[in-house]
Amino acid sequence: MSFRLQVTDPVKDKISILQVDQTITVLDLKALIEVELQIAVARQQLIYGGRILNDNDTLSKYNMQNEDLVLVERKQKQQRTPLELEAIKFIKHFQQNPHSLEALRVKDPKLAESIQNKKLAGVMEFIQQQQQKKLQEQQEYIRKMQQLEQDPLNPENQKIIEEMINKKNIEENREYAEEYIPESFGTVTMLYIELSINRHPVQAFVDSGAQSTIMSKACAERCGIMRLVDTRFQGIAQGVGTQKIIGRIHVVEMQILDQFLPCSLTILDGDSIDFLFGLDMLKRYQCNINLKDNCLIFPNEKLSVQFLPEGQINKRISIQQEQEILKRQNSDSKIQEEQLITKSNNPQQQQQQQPQQQQQQQQQQQQQQPQQQQQQQQPYQQQQQQPSINSRYPEQSIQAIINIGATRAEAITVLDQTFGNVELAASIIMQQKYGFN
Repeated sequence: MSFRLQVTDPVKDKISILQVDQTITVLDLKALIEVELQIAVARQQLIYGGRILNDNDTLSKYNMQNEDLVLVERKQKQQRTPLELEAIKFIKHFQQNPHSLEALRVKDPKLAESIQNKKLAGVMEFIQQQQQKKLQEQQEYIRKMQQLEQDPLNPENQKIIEEMINKKNIEENREYAEEYIPESFGTVTMLYIELSINRHPVQAFVDSGAQSTIMSKACAERCGIMRLVDTRFQGIAQGVGTQKIIGRIHVVEMQILDQFLPCSLTILDGDSIDFLFGLDMLKRYQCNINLKDNCLIFPNEKLSVQFLPEGQINKRISIQQEQEILKRQNSDSKIQEEQLITKSNNPQQQQQQQPQQQQQQQQQQQQQQPQQQQQQQQPYQQQQQQPSINSRYPEQSIQAIINIGATRAEAITVLDQTFGNVELAASIIMQQKYGFN
């Protein structure tokens, strides 16, 4: 049976008339009211004859008559407790900081799972435990302070009071950091870029705190450039600990995106970090480390290369090991190279450093016949002449370098260093001979 029903919204002082049937449920009536009065079903509370209507009941149960009045009240929003609000804030923070969530997963997997699945109960339990623990610590602190202040002139008590105050200040400082700069407790992704050395892809770690650009021996072998290492520049890299310097590659071609740039490398023994793009090359190309746009900018070359996201970095070592290596290599931002060139130019110093066994061998060689000495000198002379005889570069390229002031041996050496690039070799000679850039 159909009849007319008046529904009123006391908040907006509005009355609407609905044509309804006795067989519909209260929930169906609420749906009609939502369309008519724009009040969400979940917020409606219908009152008829002083009674609150049940959603599952039909209208016939309440004996409603034509033109009867139904009052539509709004349900009050449920107030969340401070603990619930704190848990929601806690979950939101970790959702916005996935790196912090991953670090928490290692420390407390259960809590990390509750945060990931938005389980308020689990997070509230953790926060409550922390609050109780903090309350107990405060009570214990007050109890100890009261006990110590009974004899404040005792030197031992004064020392303990000072330690307790310092610990409290440190804890307050940590809590402040957790609230206002929580990212400081996470792990920062290091800055890596992709480049190529001798057509071999390499991920370079950008470190403005390293004085020199460094490549590991293992990476140099993969790139096929170990033959260019000048072992006269052997030495020791000193930081927190030491690491052997095998030598130096004076120039090698480095490709970043579509541009080729010359680069000087110090080769370290080991395979901890493949390539460390240091301050020398950053200053050489006046690079800008743009953390806002997450890129490394080469302004003179009009080149910008994005830093790699953490997921694309080839991790052969853990973050903790990486940081330890950087401390060892760059703690003082300095590499001390023991250049052996000065030693080779000082025969007297070399002779003083020779072991006793080598001196005995020299005495035996002096007693040998002159004919044997002559036989030993001939291969050495041939070895000195061999680069010019068996040069694998066109005579025209060698002559072009000689024409700007280099010797034939220097021309071949610099062509070796630049993989036969005549223009790059010429610029190196010009810089060495005349100081031109």
